[in-house]
Amino acid sequence: MSTVIEKTEKVSSAPQPENSERDVNRKKYASILKDISGHEAKIAELRAELPTQWLAFYKFYGKPFTTMLVYANTREEALQRVRARLDRSYSDGYELIEWRVDEYTDPGKAALNADKS
Repeated sequence: MSTVIEKTEKVSSAPQPENSERDVNRKKYASILKDISGHEAKIAELRAELPTQWLAFYKFYGKPFTTMLVYANTREEALQRVRARLDRSYSDGYELIEWRVDEYTDPGKAALNADKS
């Protein structure tokens, strides 16, 4: 003879709070994912508007102990801007040290090094 033992679980007829919380959380998470998707789409639009070529900061050194920070596409363009600025604003006593130029592609690093010689 074989005996079959059945395991019975107690089933409550009342709604379980876990399920209702899960439903609320699912709706909340679905809303969050929808918001994220919308933000990612906006980020993609904004990225499309960015220039394809990034500008860089060029820090030029001069005598007597002066530095100039210029924002340009290339070093040559930056050098032209510095020379134009020198012609407008500085006396003949200023000398540009053309061989000493620092290039910063990160604006944060450029800001940190703007006043350091």
